[in-house]
Amino acid sequence: MTFDQIADLILRYLDVLLRWPLAVFALGLTGMLLFKKPISNFLSRITSAGGYGIQLSAVSPQSQTAAKKPRAPELANVVENQPQVPQQGPPMVPQQAIQYVQQHPEQAVEEYLRIFNAYRYEKALNQIYGTQIDMLQYLSTKGTEGDAYTNLAVFYEEFRRRSGDSKYQMPDYVRFLHTLADWVK
Repeated sequence: MTFDQIADLILRYLDVLLRWPLAVFALGLTGMLLFKKPISNFLSRITSAGGYGIQLSAVSPQSQTAAKKPRAPELANVVENQPQVPQQGPPMVPQQAIQYVQQHPEQAVEEYLRIFNAYRYEKALNQIYGTQIDMLQYLSTKGTEGDAYTNLAVFYEEFRRRSGDSKYQMPDYVRFLHTLADWVK
């Protein structure tokens, strides 16, 4: 192959790569990946959309955070309807507990951190694997035939609801169980 042929081949490749539809697609994809979170936040705030004249209405981010409802509305009603009782002094803590903390501050902090970390790990375990345990229990009722992949989406959606902003896709969610099953064997 001569130099002229190589140069012509390179120019043809560049011509194909730099054509406007492919370039627009690449720029659009890059923009979507870079601005995924802001776009998602904006789309979640849209309250109404227009037609061909393109008219969108969205709430401001500040009013959206103020308008969020608590997850347990019945608990929120109980808390909101509580009569305001003025606090007289510090909260009621047994005197023995106060003395123990004053005499053993390092042990008290270590115990607090141990319990706090256990709480965080338990919460993460319930968010991530709690739904997978439910799914395994459901599948155990189906016997060796199992169930359709689409019927397991209920468990995945519950996982997404519990975890909030999850980057795990449904295949990864189910693949974890396959990997674990192979590892246990």
